[in-house]
Amino acid sequence: MNPLEFLNINTLLSPQITDEFENQEGPIKIRLNHKSSKRPPILFVPGSFSGAWIWKGNFLEYFHSEGYNVAAMSFRSHGWRGWDLWQRGVSDFDRDLMTAISQFDTPPILVAHSLGGLIAQRTALQVPVKALALLAPIPIDGMARSTLSLALKSPLSLLKLAMITLEPRISRLADAPIGIYSEDVAQEIRNEFTGRLQAESISVLIQSLFHQSEVEKSFPCPVHFWGAEGDHIIPASEVERSASAIQAPYRIFPGMSHTFQSEPNWKDVASDMLSWINII
Repeated sequence: MNPLEFLNINTLLSPQITDEFENQEGPIKIRLNHKSSKRPPILFVPGSFSGAWIWKGNFLEYFHSEGYNVAAMSFRSHGWRGWDLWQRGVSDFDRDLMTAISQFDTPPILVAHSLGGLIAQRTALQVPVKALALLAPIPIDGMARSTLSLALKSPLSLLKLAMITLEPRISRLADAPIGIYSEDVAQEIRNEFTGRLQAESISVLIQSLFHQSEVEKSFPCPVHFWGAEGDHIIPASEVERSASAIQAPYRIFPGMSHTFQSEPNWKDVASDMLSWINII
């Protein structure tokens, strides 16, 4: 699609792109299984404004090709509008993830991104999971620092994110907030991802700002963090701080943004993640 086309009035007012699998019952929307895999299953958990679709065509198929049974979920509220969405809190998202986990015979590895990373951390303290692989997760103690950092760098980016919460089609106007995509992400890929963004729960986002947890210095499962130098949504410094707080390993990738799944070199991250998962 021509980038200018993406900004015309018809495109701006057209519905968000949706997939048939989103109409399936339950939080798990995509499953790719092997008949006799003995490896732990992997559940992919999306971040804000997204769903199972964000893992399709990248991490999901990659890990399936490496012999893992994989699944991707969506939080139940995503795609809704109005009060039914806005009143849903982090505990509602917790229940969605726990429901998804209960659909596996053995505790899965959670690969979680951004807001999904916060929900995955909360859930790992409540039900058994094999491991946590966290991509630029919201810190367990909240994203107030990250939000302040973004506000100081680009107030317009913060304003746009707030507006997208209510109406995701606003994201089609002008440039994306800084740190969402790197300069390496092709315009057609940006258009594809932007065209699928969904409204988000105001309650969840407010709760995630000053999230409080009774977590001590360790989780009951292995944890690894990944961040990106070009991420201004959850800066690399916050990823490092979160990992250091629980003495977990982390890796920061240069030249990448918050939306790892859109990056042309996403496979570098997936390969590094696979190396860790194979030895836990």
